[in-house]
Amino acid sequence: MVDYDNINSKTDLKQYFEKNKIQVKWIEGENKNFLNYIENDILINFIEKNASLEIIEYIIVKGYSTLNYISFNNKYMNNSPLYNTPLSCALQKQRYDISDILINYGAEFNSIPFDNLHYIINSKNLNYLMTKNYSHIPSQLINLLIKNDYNDILNYIFELFIFNKEFVLKLILCYKNNLSFFKSNYQHLIDSEVKKVDFNVSFYKTAIQKNNYNALNILCNNDVRGNKIIVEDICNILKVDFVSRNIQDVLTSNRTELKNTFLNKMKNSKLKFHVNSKLLQCLENTTTYNEDKENITKLIEQNNFKELKDYIKSNNVSVTKFHFKVFDPKVHNFKKKDIIGLAIENNVSPDLLNFIINQCLKDDKNFIKNRHLHFLYYALSKNKF
Repeated sequence: MVDYDNINSKTDLKQYFEKNKIQVKWIEGENKNFLNYIENDILINFIEKNASLEIIEYIIVKGYSTLNYISFNNKYMNNSPLYNTPLSCALQKQRYDISDILINYGAEFNSIPFDNLHYIINSKNLNYLMTKNYSHIPSQLINLLIKNDYNDILNYIFELFIFNKEFVLKLILCYKNNLSFFKSNYQHLIDSEVKKVDFNVSFYKTAIQKNNYNALNILCNNDVRGNKIIVEDICNILKVDFVSRNIQDVLTSNRTELKNTFLNKMKNSKLKFHVNSKLLQCLENTTTYNEDKENITKLIEQNNFKELKDYIKSNNVSVTKFHFKVFDPKVHNFKKKDIIGLAIENNVSPDLLNFIINQCLKDDKNFIKNRHLHFLYYALSKNKF
């Protein structure tokens, strides 16, 4: 066991190691696998003891081929993480001088276990990390912030990290000083900024599942992909079959009021963060799974080719996901049919049936692959030659 408290300089460290015949290299195995993965990591213990920079650097140089490893915290308590990395430990103590050395020797923020992040994510640490020009914020971090209601920090990341004042100033200076460079590199600069956060539907799904509408509004206000993609992502969540999804319980038990309940939560005046009115209007014009299902059923029953085609296109409907209840007089009960079965049951025109089949193949190229005989038999049984 190293006597950390009595080592105050690199000289002390050398003397102590020589006296006790300790080699820092012993912390690695023959294949450079860390033997101290479990506990008692020398570097992390020195960081926790607020060792000097010269001690930290000496240990790194003498004993570590990588700093992106995980060490078990044998002093684990409720207010401390179960696992540490050297960088997470330095950030917890807000020792940015040590963090600088670690990063210079290859320590990566992405190597920190995500269970640890809520111990180190705060505005001061984020300010520090943003100065390190990280090119990407992990999606797991965004989801973690949403799940734990760290909405101020979530908003802070977007304000600080994407299209911030420094980026805009850089763009303006580039435009003023080198117009030809600006023209040829403008799109690359924008694309690099957009890629800093990989906005995706999982963010919105997490916010809705966790009933975190502050986070949802923050996402809507900062998603660089634009309103059209945002609305599509939210629609993809609203358009699932809520009979078999837990999101139904989060939003409302009354499926006919699903959209209104959702929008009312987004518009709640008590929320700290509010979404722009233009996006709200787009969402108000969207349809839910059950609205789509009811409208499609009605149009198929009416054999209304034109309106069905327009409805599917304007509402971005994926037709393969629906299951319809169709009464079967042979068994005096209802059976589940997909949209092709519903169309055949209602004796739609060949043009409409052909359109529906093509839509199914567009949504899922394998939709009919293993069921073509079933559809053929079903059509023949309905005298659909």
